[in-house]
Amino acid sequence: MTGAWWEKHAHRAGQALYSVSKRLWPQAYRMQHVEHWAEYRRRIASYLTDVTGMFSAHYDSASTDRLHGDWSTNYGTHYDNLRDSWKTIVARAIKAIDNYPHAAGLQTSILGNVIGTGIRPRPNVQTKDGKSVEGVNKALEEGWKRYNDQWDAKQGASFVGKQRLMLSEIMKTGTCLTNKVRAPRENYLGVQSQVVHLLRLDDSHDRDDISLEEGLKGSQTVFGVNIDENGAPVSYWIQGVKRPVSATVMHASYREDSSEQYLGNSWYTQALKFLWGNEQLMKDTIVASRIQNMVMLLVPNAIAGNLIRNNRNTNDNVEWEPGKVWQYDPKSGKPEVISTSQNVKDVLNPLQKLMLQGIGASMGHSYQTFTRDTGDMSFSSMRGNTIEDRRIYRVIQAFFIETCLQWEWDYFVGRMFLEGHMGSAGMNDYMRDPWHYNRAMWRTDGWDWVDPLKDANANIALVNNRMLSLERFYAERYGADWREELRQISDEEEELKTLGLDRTKEQAQGNTDEEDEQKERDERAARG
Repeated sequence: MTGAWWEKHAHRAGQALYSVSKRLWPQAYRMQHVEHWAEYRRRIASYLTDVTGMFSAHYDSASTDRLHGDWSTNYGTHYDNLRDSWKTIVARAIKAIDNYPHAAGLQTSILGNVIGTGIRPRPNVQTKDGKSVEGVNKALEEGWKRYNDQWDAKQGASFVGKQRLMLSEIMKTGTCLTNKVRAPRENYLGVQSQVVHLLRLDDSHDRDDISLEEGLKGSQTVFGVNIDENGAPVSYWIQGVKRPVSATVMHASYREDSSEQYLGNSWYTQALKFLWGNEQLMKDTIVASRIQNMVMLLVPNAIAGNLIRNNRNTNDNVEWEPGKVWQYDPKSGKPEVISTSQNVKDVLNPLQKLMLQGIGASMGHSYQTFTRDTGDMSFSSMRGNTIEDRRIYRVIQAFFIETCLQWEWDYFVGRMFLEGHMGSAGMNDYMRDPWHYNRAMWRTDGWDWVDPLKDANANIALVNNRMLSLERFYAERYGADWREELRQISDEEEELKTLGLDRTKEQAQGNTDEEDEQKERDERAARG
């Protein structure tokens, strides 16, 4: 009989074996109180499968045989799987970053590469034929300069400065909550923002019986978030606040990894057990080393004479030192020394490296990047890892811009129209087509080249052959606007001519020298 047969006939099997199961399996009798018969049927089928071993799944990953019997699973939605453990995961992730160097270093590496000095918006309102609407863009650009500096209600940092904190909250807790509050009268716009800790959500209003069988029936509350029948957030319950805060002023930014997901998972969820295991391994090694260093001599009397006779130095003494432990080798019949350093090299280092690789893999990060351990890697391997890491950084940048930064920009643009900072354009113009006015380009920091000369020549060839646009080149390399950069280059060229300096000849000579140096390096490499 197959698993499909049992699943299909589990209902009848459950009824037929009900009276017998009361004697053979007391838990089955108690299951008559289970609310959903489907759950009872599933457990009966699972029991029959595990106990009798009458079938194994077609897919090994679904087998419930003897070797996979302790591989437990949970049938439920994302909310079912997370609701009883999300606070524990968040607390452990925060503690790991506060205490474990590798966790903190991993976060620092991601924040430094994704955020850098800040991700800055540039308004990009265009006409239907793709031309820039200069008046609107100029007003938004000037307004953003002031609003950016006054964004934080604590007056601690600008919006660009708070981006590291916002992404850090997403990494640690899974979700960044921001809330709009009334600003002082002297501010440019009438609102400012707060970054609210995720653990301030009040989940005491949650229902306990949301299940896959029930589905979404009208409004519900999950993790302290009131959602509508489509799963969209309506408001948020916050501890210490009597009424839920409307989703029009409070926003939750998180990475969506599952369907029917209403709260983000901590990015450290998969890495936590490896981080904890690595720290415990290091602690155990230190303790063992200290104990070993306190042992001077531990040897039975029967071989003490042999030990003394065969291990005397030139001064007719036996050398003792902390950490030197003698053990008797029955094969050679002689005592041997156990070295602490050898145990660390043969046992601790490989195991620790394995754990650190697991931590990096769970975060989509190469081992080399966050450990700075490049001892056993070739240049080509390091280059490949660096390129792959940067692809991940771009993915994170795109996620962060779409789910967090763009929402803040949309809110800012709406307030600019609402408070009359857009000249002749009013709120009615904005409400007719918000998307038209909310368009923006986000500029990120660029990355240094891995091999500057080769990378520079490659980019020149791509641009000259129309395979790379100047817009993309300047954006990815410098995080700059290509028009501004070309205007700056033009101004510099004119100034050089005025001063009687000819940069064309200097560049030609420099290119010749660089080509000669590269040719020499290639010849040396070819010779081996």
